[in-house]
Amino acid sequence: MMQDPHSLGHYHEARLTVAHPPLDLAVSLVLALAPTRYVLYEMRDCIRIALGAAWNLDIDQAGTVRCGGRRVEPRQTLADTLTAAVADVPVPEWRAYGRASFELAYLAQGLALPKAPGPLLRLSIPTSEIVIHDRDVLLRSLDERDLARLVDDVSHLDRRAELVPPSRPLQPGNLDHGHESFMAGVADAVSEMRARAYDKVILSRDVPIPSEVDLPLSYHAGRLRNTPARSFLLRDDDLEAYGFSPETLLELDGGRISTQPLAGTRALSGRPEEDTRLREDLLYDAKEIAEHAVSVRLAMQEMEPLCAPDTMGVSEFMAIKQRGSVQHLGSLVRGRLAGGLGPWHAFLRLFPAVTASGIPKIAALDSIRRHETSVRGLYSGCVFMTDGSGAMDAALVLRSVYRTGSRCWLQAGAGVVPLSSPEREFEETSEKLASVARHLRRR
Repeated sequence: MMQDPHSLGHYHEARLTVAHPPLDLAVSLVLALAPTRYVLYEMRDCIRIALGAAWNLDIDQAGTVRCGGRRVEPRQTLADTLTAAVADVPVPEWRAYGRASFELAYLAQGLALPKAPGPLLRLSIPTSEIVIHDRDVLLRSLDERDLARLVDDVSHLDRRAELVPPSRPLQPGNLDHGHESFMAGVADAVSEMRARAYDKVILSRDVPIPSEVDLPLSYHAGRLRNTPARSFLLRDDDLEAYGFSPETLLELDGGRISTQPLAGTRALSGRPEEDTRLREDLLYDAKEIAEHAVSVRLAMQEMEPLCAPDTMGVSEFMAIKQRGSVQHLGSLVRGRLAGGLGPWHAFLRLFPAVTASGIPKIAALDSIRRHETSVRGLYSGCVFMTDGSGAMDAALVLRSVYRTGSRCWLQAGAGVVPLSSPEREFEETSEKLASVARHLRRR
């Protein structure tokens, strides 16, 4: 049989049993291989590392979708265009990893786009993939020679007594950066909401950190002390980032769909009595409850058109979720995906997360554009994974470190509602920044 000239072939596989914990092995592989393009994505009980890119899909600032540099003919909606694009993926049993910048929200909502660096969305099928599950490692590669090298690399690393090299703490610098402009923005947004312009907006501030931060080692140190819903570490040429996502925007598998809004925050001190007091304060704070309730309401409104009749519900409501140095109110809205819809319809319906934008979304996006001093990029966007079966897992990008060129920074936001005070919202951003800043490392 003649091979399809557009095919990239199929994945060759190998399995290994290893001695070291998944986190140590994953970080050591990233450090040892030093790839210029990779995505590490931790979900549930496994860590996945995607190396290289055999196939790419990009959405540019104009909203044009390209695969392999070629323009994809637009369909009725952007979701339909993306669905058609991935239907022609030239790899059987493919799995792809991607990221979406926050500014994709403006395109998805039909608004004028702020100028943002890089593609609004990038999706890649890796040339090789490593899946670490406890002490079992699955290696996949489109090239048999690359697979043999990966087997050697993993086996060699696993024979070491220690995998992760020593590092030193790095002081983050001034975490109060942007204090005055952030407080002024919150005060102005509160005035607009009290005039009924909108109901909620998430405003953020970015904080520069020293450029000598080592991202893989900082990710390792932070992950040992954080309890995220998902975590990630990535590099795409000039862009590097890692983070500890407190919530998922979308989980879709076997037709089951869910989203996980978290809103309402208090610190975690590590002192049981104080943390109990703060938890009770969170559960009975009128502002936090109102903020959470309107977020869940919008999540349900967005999920309803995606779900088959009588399948949608809230399986958790206002449960306490501990995420590193903070605790949140969290709810889970779930259902079954309606017929005729796929992952891209769900993704673009829910993006951006209500807990990273506001209510209503269009008015909140306008408020963010007016009150923040720079575009967000990956902050409050998504890192995600999808495959040929229609599954998708998308993590909200928060509690993260970002680097482009010599610029390194943290960023954190707070949910602003009519009952907000600028002082408390600034304090909330400081609590969130601390969950990452205290674990920065250098060589």
